[in-house]
This record gives sequence, C-alpha cells and structure tokens, in this order.
Amino acid sequence: MFNLTPVVRILLIINVLVYMVTNEAIIQQFGLHSFVAAQFNPIQILTHMFLHGGLNHIFSNMIGLIVFGPMLESYWGPKRFTFFYLFTGIGAAFLYGGINYYEMQRVYELYRDEFGGTFAQFATQYDQPMVGASGAIFGVIMGYGLLFPNTQLFLLFPPIPVKAKYLVIFYAAFELYSGVYRAQADNVAHFAHIGGMLFAFILVKYWGSQGKTLY
Repeated sequence: MFNLTPVVRILLIINVLVYMVTNEAIIQQFGLHSFVAAQFNPIQILTHMFLHGGLNHIFSNMIGLIVFGPMLESYWGPKRFTFFYLFTGIGAAFLYGGINYYEMQRVYELYRDEFGGTFAQFATQYDQPMVGASGAIFGVIMGYGLLFPNTQLFLLFPPIPVKAKYLVIFYAAFELYSGVYRAQADNVAHFAHIGGMLFAFILVKYWGSQGKTLY
C-alpha cells in the first residue's frame, strides 16, 4: 500500500520499537521538560521525538510519516531528508520550550506569593514532559505542501479531494488558533506543531526548493 523509502522505514521501525518499551519512567527521563525545570536534560530536545503517549498518538504520527515522507525523501535523498526531519523536530522543541517558558512564568507571577519558591522550583514541581514526533511530522507536511502544492490528496473525513497547499494552510491556521485559544485541558502541544511547520518553511526556502515545484 505504501512505498516506504529507506529513512522513512527506519524512522517507522525506531518509533514503533521505542513505543513498545516505553513506560512512565522513560517518558519522565527522555520526554522534553521545561528548560528551567530540574528534570530538563539537553538530550531531551532530540529524544522526545521518538516517544509517544499512546496508541492513537503514535498511529496518527506514523500515518503522517508514511503518507508524506517518502516523496520528500525521494525528492531530496536520504541524507537531506534525515536532516530536514531532525531539524524541524528540534526546531519545534525550541519553539514549544520558549512558549512553555513564557506561559509558565506568567502563571508563576500570578501565584508567586502563594507558592513561595523560585521560578525554577515552580517549573520543576508543575512541569509535564512533552513527547511525540508531531513537530517533525508537521514539518514533513509543510515540506510536502511547499514542494508539491497542487498534488491532489484524498481525505478520509470528509471523503473529498484537496490540494496539498490548501491542506497545509488549514493545518497551520487550525494549529495557530488552537495554540492561542485552546482550553487548558487540551493537552496538545500545538506550538510544537507550529514550530515544525515554521522551521520546515524556513529550511525549504533556504534550500531554494520552491523553484522546483511538482504537480
């Protein structure tokens, strides 16, 4: 059904194998924590991309990888695609981390007198790790939309055809809206998704790929 390219296949295998052995201790150690929390380790900027919080989480991300990834790898080659995937995932982590720092600091300022500790102590106590390949996957979707904007994609829900560029615009608008106006119980790292798309846009533009549009 899917013609998997080498790097896409390797990423799929790694993510599935890691998911099979993932437990709460692994998520706490290798998920991405707030940059000022005591639990933070720089390696988490990379490792969080290969952890997932549930079956639906990994399933949706891997579907995105195997649907959109092979054409990008075929277009760029394995090395450039690997760099792109990691670059967008890491970029997503930095944007998410920056927004998380800002939001947590705002909450801390409101409750500082009641809490009584430092901001770092507050972040350490209330921080929750972020996991998932979503940042990189949204980067892949953005890259696909930029390189193959007029390719017709057939959605499952609703079952209609849509051009890749319109799908990317919809995703970007939805994630931005959700990131700004989402409910606190949303539990989705929308700014990681936005970060992946943003860094993908920057990198594709830098590589000058827009001059090689396919249909």
